[in-house]
Amino acid sequence: MTGGGRPRYGYYALPLYVVVCAVPAIVGLCAWWAGRHVGVVWLSGAGIGLCACAGLQAVGCWLGVYVLPEGRVTRARRIATSVADGPMDCLVDIGAGRGVLSVEFAKALDARRVIAVDLWTRPARSQGVDYDRSAPVFAHTAAHTRRNVGIEGMSDRVHLVTTDATRLGIRSESADVVTAGDVLFHLHEGGRRRSDERRLMALHEWRRVLRPGGRLVVFDLTHTGWTNVLAWTPAGYFASRWLSTRLTPAYWVALLTAAGFDVDRREERRGNLVLVARKLPEQ
Repeated sequence: MTGGGRPRYGYYALPLYVVVCAVPAIVGLCAWWAGRHVGVVWLSGAGIGLCACAGLQAVGCWLGVYVLPEGRVTRARRIATSVADGPMDCLVDIGAGRGVLSVEFAKALDARRVIAVDLWTRPARSQGVDYDRSAPVFAHTAAHTRRNVGIEGMSDRVHLVTTDATRLGIRSESADVVTAGDVLFHLHEGGRRRSDERRLMALHEWRRVLRPGGRLVVFDLTHTGWTNVLAWTPAGYFASRWLSTRLTPAYWVALLTAAGFDVDRREERRGNLVLVARKLPEQ
């Protein structure tokens, strides 16, 4: 590391976390007190349930800010080392966020150039880019990423690009490796068919920029594992599980296969999935 401080790869949206923890806790305490005061058992029970939900969310916020980011760095470093087979010219990191995959893969693969892609800020409508409204919530800004990249001493190799995951605007067959961290999960359209279509559109675009035989490394989520219940808002987790496709490892593998990739490595741990695939020749 060459800059001051240490890189921060967690979701540091602390004001939001305070709200999502404090509101149900306050409402729950009021309901519990009112239930006891007027002798309504179910109201007291509902208050206790809300307080329990707030406590669960507080644990999830703590994990998301302080614990899981360190595990994310370790996992990225291990996977990057396993796919390294000599110096590479270009790495494209889609959904770069705060830059953990960009940095760790660039180091392990000795990539000369890294293109870190994300929707850092709301683009103008004329650009035709779909804005991901979760970006400001999770504070994935270019300033945070530049800070992390600078601390890691990678400023001369990592270039930030603002664009949509389905329309990269990068030259065809120019990348040796494409990485995507928790991107496909967020490409949903409110229904299984439309979500599948959008995810396939993104995968075909990623395949386009990969050179023949290039590697795609996908880090994503499955609807399994207790960590997902803790790391997300519990209500949001169960709502997404009910409303969208059941995201199993088999689903992600089938999606990559349909887009023209051969998945040669699969690793799942506590609801977090890693897929390593090669670009297949055109049929």
